[in-house]
Amino acid sequence: MSTDDPTTLVADIGGTNARFAMMDSEGRVMRADTLKVADYSSFEAALDAFLAAGAERPTCAGFAVAGPVTGGKARFTNSPWRIDEAHIAATHEFAACVMNDFAALAWSTLWLAGNELVQVGGDQPDPGANRAILGPGTGL
Repeated sequence: MSTDDPTTLVADIGGTNARFAMMDSEGRVMRADTLKVADYSSFEAALDAFLAAGAERPTCAGFAVAGPVTGGKARFTNSPWRIDEAHIAATHEFAACVMNDFAALAWSTLWLAGNELVQVGGDQPDPGANRAILGPGTGL
């Protein structure tokens, strides 16, 4: 892969762990790491630590966070961390998108094949039916 190939940084940021992964243009994981939230004073400190550990630089990033997101800004339910996608983009020189972690999971179901879904109730599978996402986190 050349250095001109786009890379995407994805992260799942919760109250206990911050999971980062760098993906290549084909969607393959190039590098991943889990950092303890308690070990870093801020989201940006954890982000900078992950970025410093590798040679690749992302062209864009998506952050799924455990807490409410309004206007590209996130505050965490179980952590004092804050994320502002405009600030990240300006200081790190890559586009950033921040969304609630369960919203990210819900959107991801659009790419699942029929055999990757489990129907609850009803007689016939309906690919256009409502979908539900369930999962425990630090707040449970």
